Amino acid sequence: MQRVAQRALVRIFLPAVVPGMTTVALFAFIQSWNEFIAALIFMNTERDFTLPVMLVASRTGVFGSIDWGMLQAGVIITILPCALLYGKRCLSPTFRPLP
Repeated sequence: MQRVAQRALVRIFLPAVVPGMTTVALFAFIQSWNEFIAALIFMNTERDFTLPVMLVASRTGVFGSIDWGMLQAGVIITILPCALLYGKRCLSPTFRPLP
């Protein structure tokens, strides 16, 4: 009887739960990766800043001008890990949404 329950868990429940767990994990990663307020309050030196804080800090240049090239490169670097994680899981050929 225990083997039947274990097989049911592996074959039925686990595939049904994996997409939801993956989505929650992606949202948690993106939330922690894009943390701005706590990093702005608790970090004192530029060496310790997170990427979103660095982008805001480096946004202004000489006489209030904005270096758009550096800002866009920073945005791409910030988005890259999230896009790779999303693409690896949700766009893979083995990912099958539930019917």
